[in-house]
Amino acid sequence: MKKAFFLVLLLTVVANGLYAKKVKGLIKYNDHTEEVTLKIPAGLFGNNPQYVRLQDGVRYINTDGVTKTLKPSEAEAVKFSIKGETIVLVSVENTINKRAVYNFNRDSHLFLKLVLNGELRLYDYYTEKHTPATDQKTGTISIKQEYLLKLPDSPLKNLKTIGFRKDMMEYFSYCPELVEMLETRTLRKKDIEAIVEFYNQKCSN
Repeated sequence: MKKAFFLVLLLTVVANGLYAKKVKGLIKYNDHTEEVTLKIPAGLFGNNPQYVRLQDGVRYINTDGVTKTLKPSEAEAVKFSIKGETIVLVSVENTINKRAVYNFNRDSHLFLKLVLNGELRLYDYYTEKHTPATDQKTGTISIKQEYLLKLPDSPLKNLKTIGFRKDMMEYFSYCPELVEMLETRTLRKKDIEAIVEFYNQKCSN
């Protein structure tokens, strides 16, 4: 019974990893935009884009019918819609996971899902954790999502779990209105989208 369950689990994981949903999309380069058919890894039923895979590159079919792989450093952004949601993946220099950059098959940039646009941008960042199998348990794969901040000409900024308020007060030290909102705990870590919107309305140049 355990072997049968493990086989079903393994086949489900493989199918989720291999299935690609074909959707119309746009690739934005620094000098032009190209309409293509994107092959989005989207799970077994094609409804859940696997951003952890898209971060490293996007496969697409060009107008000649040739399938190619686009590295994040080769374009500025990729745009497509799925389940009624318009998704923009922005090419951003990988200043978070330097270890991955030195891996021979990794790019210097990542495609990050844009959550909020403006002078201060908010991105989703995904990481994959593998738990090996034991005699008592099957192996598991879990996906972790976290937010990253990005100001122009600045590296990506992650959100601290401990010391968030102090860290953000230092990060936004030149915007006293936002610092006050953080200091009085009017805005907290759970309000990160409101923090970004406040910054873009009150603190941006």
